[in-house]
Amino acid sequence: MKSVDLNILYAFLDVGKGHAHRVRSCCPEFQNYGDVTLLASGGKTTSLGEGLEIHERLRGLTLKYGKNKVNWLWTIIRNGCFLPKTGLDILTRALWMNGRFNVLINDHEPVTSWAARLVNAGAMIDPRHFKRIVTWSFSHHVSFLSRKVPRPKYSSKSLEVFLASFAPCQRKRGIHFDNYEPWIKTPLISEELRKKKRERPVRNKHCTVYLPGVSIDNLISRLGSIKQTSWEIFHPHCKETVVDGNVTVLKTDQINYAESLASADCMITSGGMGGPADALYLGIPALIFPQGGQAEQLYNAAAAELLGHQVFWQGGFPKESTSVISKFVNKAENRIPIEYPDHIRETVQGMIAETESILVV
Repeated sequence: MKSVDLNILYAFLDVGKGHAHRVRSCCPEFQNYGDVTLLASGGKTTSLGEGLEIHERLRGLTLKYGKNKVNWLWTIIRNGCFLPKTGLDILTRALWMNGRFNVLINDHEPVTSWAARLVNAGAMIDPRHFKRIVTWSFSHHVSFLSRKVPRPKYSSKSLEVFLASFAPCQRKRGIHFDNYEPWIKTPLISEELRKKKRERPVRNKHCTVYLPGVSIDNLISRLGSIKQTSWEIFHPHCKETVVDGNVTVLKTDQINYAESLASADCMITSGGMGGPADALYLGIPALIFPQGGQAEQLYNAAAAELLGHQVFWQGGFPKESTSVISKFVNKAENRIPIEYPDHIRETVQGMIAETESILVV
């Protein structure tokens, strides 16, 4: 059997710390098997750290937020203005990808996914001029395609159709709170947090907070009024540390976040996957505020609630939630931690082995 050189395009939607964390965790492992080019879309300027450079950027399609919920009017206006350019991007990226890459690892990035479909359609018609690309959806979002993944009370069929068509790929590996299917893997816990857990830090009287959809001023005002604990808030808009009474606001870097959470009594977080998973791994209770209008976060919250976390289902971050937060902090008790294994090497090896079996003639 002939060997094949792998030229890998790793494309991800750069709109939250979860996507970037998966790239940091998995890209070095993919680099052991071939040349890897990183492409990001979404308009952010995430730094992936030493040894990982984003080579290509696209504007992409993203949601716009305000007051911890999706601003659908601004989202439609913003994306509608750039839809013609997105269509052009798909065509130009298809030409760029053809013959340059034979593997696509896609973390919910639509342009490269649809561009690869065009290339593969061309390869079926004219294999001399179009070269096949093996495509993998490697994301949290793809796990929602499984009927075994928990759903909120009012789940959306249209969401599942949207997810299936937003960034479609031939093969899939999902990430979720549990192994709901053989192809769904458990959360990718950062090495910083694993290290802090091994050190068994002393729990301090504080609550770690990650609510990127709520303004810093609103968080300081609301949480600062609850005096029975101190608050360590990590926020993407924080440029330098701010201390205001019993509230400290910090930049969202991995080391400080891991140190804070590993020694916290409890956590308040949005409905993204990372925060609830980290709390489950450490065995600390979390109060989840899903961002309104963000169906993915509602699905995450439903699954996290079954595993013991508390969810504020009313949406947003209203003043009425202050009493809920106060009661949550008062009754917060440690849980039995979930020992999520480090499966990155095994998962990537399996994906590469399957890819090579397809490409080798």
